[in-house]
Amino acid sequence: MANPWIVQEFEDYWPDWIQQGSGYRLRNLELYRYRGFSQGTQESFLNFYMMHRDRRFRVFRGDYWWHMDIWQKIKQPWAYLDTDELRPGDICIVSCPFALTGRRHPHLTNLLDECDIKGIPVMLDFIYLPNSMDLDVDLDLARDCIDTITFSLSKTFPVQCAKIAIRMRRNKPSDPMQMSNDENICNRLSAGLGLDVIRNFAPDHMVHQYREQQKIWCDRLGLQASAVVHFALGPDYTEWGRSDQRNWCSPFNDQGNRYNLGILYENPRLLANLAAEFDK
Repeated sequence: MANPWIVQEFEDYWPDWIQQGSGYRLRNLELYRYRGFSQGTQESFLNFYMMHRDRRFRVFRGDYWWHMDIWQKIKQPWAYLDTDELRPGDICIVSCPFALTGRRHPHLTNLLDECDIKGIPVMLDFIYLPNSMDLDVDLDLARDCIDTITFSLSKTFPVQCAKIAIRMRRNKPSDPMQMSNDENICNRLSAGLGLDVIRNFAPDHMVHQYREQQKIWCDRLGLQASAVVHFALGPDYTEWGRSDQRNWCSPFNDQGNRYNLGILYENPRLLANLAAEFDK
């Protein structure tokens, strides 16, 4: 990139941009002064695992399957939150909105309360936040237990292969990802693309673009609209057409009754042509 400071410009622009969304509320985001470009949220996750490898990781059932799959592969201690009480030495990761339902997890407030009391750090993954609505997510980020927050453009705009994400913390971390940021050797091409996207589109662009289609498709298919615009909830479909492997890619990838409507939004001409063929 011609601009050697494009990554910093992306990092500086992000907080004001993400706060423009009308479908959620993040209070005290300004406390998270240390912002670092991340090669997708997965880079933030991997650094988080490494820096806290002496702890036991805890998640709700149905959260991002990648966590559990990696922990199993690297033999990292972990447990679902419903199998054991929180203990000193634990650490939690929660997606918000929650990955399985597209809504704030019903036990998130209780979890944060308990983590505040017990001094257990929490990472909040906001990858679906820009596509959320109805103020389903309303959080005070000043809570002591919230250690790290992450955001990504991968689930909002069609840039998932560019791996554009950001990590925010109140205290400056000391890990390989931060070293790359300090040395200014992050992916400038991705940061430049990300900056161009957020300068030209509001965080809730997809909500305004597709909310009516979400309602139409949910009505046609007999589904319940989620608070994330490209998700819907309905009967558990994961058994249909499956044989030996119930969950695609990973044994932890159980999407249960969550339906992704994005492919319907993206292919109106294809669907119209198919409908015309069936009507012949």
